[in-house]
Amino acid sequence: MITTFKRISYRLIVIAALCSTYSSVVAGSLKIITDIAPVQALVDGVSGSSQVSEPLIAPNVSMHDFALKPSDIKVLREADLVIWLGPKATPALAKLLSGNDFIQKSMILNDVSDTTLLASRKPGVLAQESGNSAHQDPHTWLDPDNGLIWANAIKDRFIQVNPENSDQYSRNFVNLKLEIEALKTRGNRLFAETPSVFVQFHDGFQYFEKAFGLAPVGTAVGSDDEPSRLGTLTDIRKALGKAEDSCLFVSGKAQQKRAAPILEIDGVRLGYLDAFGVVSTESKPTYPILLNSLIDDFAECLYPD
Repeated sequence: MITTFKRISYRLIVIAALCSTYSSVVAGSLKIITDIAPVQALVDGVSGSSQVSEPLIAPNVSMHDFALKPSDIKVLREADLVIWLGPKATPALAKLLSGNDFIQKSMILNDVSDTTLLASRKPGVLAQESGNSAHQDPHTWLDPDNGLIWANAIKDRFIQVNPENSDQYSRNFVNLKLEIEALKTRGNRLFAETPSVFVQFHDGFQYFEKAFGLAPVGTAVGSDDEPSRLGTLTDIRKALGKAEDSCLFVSGKAQQKRAAPILEIDGVRLGYLDAFGVVSTESKPTYPILLNSLIDDFAECLYPD
């Protein structure tokens, strides 16, 4: 089992590394706006400063339900760069950022070359060929390789816009890359052993799972606002009932309540996952801390002994 001590120790090491390697001041500071917290974390890792505003979309607000306020539009218009996932992930920004005023200063991460894009999976027992939907899975930041690709592209864009700080951006990117690659190695080592059977209540971690060779038995719902279907829950219960021990992952108390029929099965453990990195000792988590937390939280439930 991943102990609390090990988890805290790693985070302290990461925080110390960040403090020693990332410069705290950027001359000719840019005003950069991001859509969600994980994107902001990547941007901060490359910029190495506190110049980035808070993301427009709070972690407790659905990316699909978010609506722009006049104050948000003002902030976006005043930005030097707007770095966001793209219209399929944060549709509320699509119309405004497609305008002529934003063509030169809008950076869509999901459009960066070599980004891995996956189709959303249909809820159900995946072994029954539940298949993929016609929609793109929006949780692209949970693939560490996407994070690396984006960080490199962000570094290049920063250098283009603010060349006087090119050396700093390049150094910060190298340090961030080393941290992400170290976490990939750690995750691959941890998950090399066959894990317990597991289910995702909300199918929000496909990118992370595929990056580390993990595969759930099934998923209950495709999105938080999607109702769970009796037939889907029944199929999942049958699949988990065949396992001696298993794990059900949820993202909060609300999902846990909805997952009650699955938790009734003997041997099912409950695990919590946070796709946005807000459940952390840090008020402003870094991208490596987000990845490390997910590695810990998956391993803690999948390898209980």
